[in-house]
Amino acid sequence: MASIPGELTFAINAAFGARHHRLRRRSRSAAVGFAFRELKLVVEPGGAVGLAALLAGRIDARGKNVVIVCPAAMSTRICSRN
Repeated sequence: MASIPGELTFAINAAFGARHHRLRRRSRSAAVGFAFRELKLVVEPGGAVGLAALLAGRIDARGKNVVIVCPAAMSTRICSRN
């Protein structure tokens, strides 16, 4: 059992070559808006991080399947801002 949340998950992902990127709030918001307008998906910012990294050019996804978007319940007020 992991002593802190995410410890085990991080170790497993690192063993498979996963990398992490820091993204600004506006990048996550832009990804939420893109998903809503272009993909017809409602996603929360945490679920749009992979898409945000892709849209910001932080990851090279050519020929790869790398982005997971998690749909979630969100208020229409949040969606309308994006």
